[in-house]
Amino acid sequence: MRLGYVARSGHTLAVPLARWDAYYNGQLNLALASAKWRAEFATHYPAWSANFMATVVNKHRERLQVQGIRYGDEPGSDDEAWGWWQDNHLDAESLKLFREELVKGSAYVLVWPNEDGEPEASIESADEVVVETVPGKAWKRVAALKRFVDGDGYLQAEVYLPDGIYKFRSTQRDLEFSSTRWTPFARWSRLVPAGEDWPIDNPTGVVPIVPFVHQPDLLNEGTSKIAAVATNQDAINKYRVDAFVAAEFASFRQRWVIGLDIPTDPETGQAIETFRSAVDRLWQVPPPDPEDYPDPSKAPPVQFGEFDVTPLAPFYESIDGELRMIGTNGPVPYHNLLPQSGQPPSGDSLRALEATLVAAVLDTQVNDGESIEEVFRLNFLWRDDARAQQRQREVIWRDPEVQSEGEHIDALLKMRAMGVPDVALWERMRGVTQQTIKRWRRLAAQQELEGGSLAPPTQLTLLSGGQANAPASARAEPVS
Repeated sequence: MRLGYVARSGHTLAVPLARWDAYYNGQLNLALASAKWRAEFATHYPAWSANFMATVVNKHRERLQVQGIRYGDEPGSDDEAWGWWQDNHLDAESLKLFREELVKGSAYVLVWPNEDGEPEASIESADEVVVETVPGKAWKRVAALKRFVDGDGYLQAEVYLPDGIYKFRSTQRDLEFSSTRWTPFARWSRLVPAGEDWPIDNPTGVVPIVPFVHQPDLLNEGTSKIAAVATNQDAINKYRVDAFVAAEFASFRQRWVIGLDIPTDPETGQAIETFRSAVDRLWQVPPPDPEDYPDPSKAPPVQFGEFDVTPLAPFYESIDGELRMIGTNGPVPYHNLLPQSGQPPSGDSLRALEATLVAAVLDTQVNDGESIEEVFRLNFLWRDDARAQQRQREVIWRDPEVQSEGEHIDALLKMRAMGVPDVALWERMRGVTQQTIKRWRRLAAQQELEGGSLAPPTQLTLLSGGQANAPASARAEPVS
């Protein structure tokens, strides 16, 4: 095992991971701001930022929703497997998993038995875990390493191999470990907790940590979704702080006067404010001092003028240009970044605007689908269940494409007219879970036995005018 390679890989990734996390949380790099901004405003607005990086990630993540897992030729989701997913709260935990993956380029799931011997899934951060795979074969995991700081301030390391788990603990305690988990300077000793063997046996024969990698390369290294648009966010922050400085110091009209003798206060020596601006005030210039100009006609004329203001519009036009680049490289539809005036896009125009985002989500579903299938396989391996060897498995995802409800139902009706079975259409209906489909199948079977309509009274049936009977070839088999 190339453990040194794993450790070095994690060490080199530590700094970029923290950087992407800072971008997601909207932490402004004040090095971009001018000296005047830092001098005047940095203490009052330490986190000044128009954070679009969270939008870039969230608009992608919110379309990644797992709805079930199918094994073999079964028409519906595997109830037992899906029940394990829900018992592990992965409906909600998977949202954290996808968020971590998109922000940092990778995230991990560890499947290991709990105190009762039941396999449990836990989400692991890319800050603490690395996985080494066979070059060119990302699905073959060689080893995994997890490093974290325990409650006593010591650094712990757990090496996961196909034959067992090896635990280590640093011999020194260091406050810096919390920010440098991948320090190469730690000294290690075996960690053997009471009641545990060393190493801990791994009966599954596989590394029990599964990587979720965003846009993996041939070395299975992931890419943060923020990486492609981070410089655009930097530019937006720069334009905003510059606009703030301009608004404070150069966006009000500054006036000037030539040829006017400004009196001074005899006590302080400071110039006396000659004019006070108001709607109902008239500025009057005193006559020239006779001692200076005995002939008033020879006194220089007093001239007034004003400097042009610094317009703020160019700053926001530049920000708008950066947002369009974020929309292209994100990719995120522009109407998701900024609210639009007028009639919102709909129909074909909406699908065209969101085509690149939908394509990116579908790519993520392909890669993450393989990882989710492996998570389920580990569950069955721990249970010594034959489904662990089942090759025909498929993750059921929610459709990432956004349509109006009318367009969505119309598309389902047209598919139904082509003979697509009702059960297949139910899976494509928004907000319909595998539990709902299971209940509908029972209702459909009951109605079939009673001589009624096959399809349950869904919105699809109502919009089709109540004609729910499908061709015989499209009917689902009764479920006992």
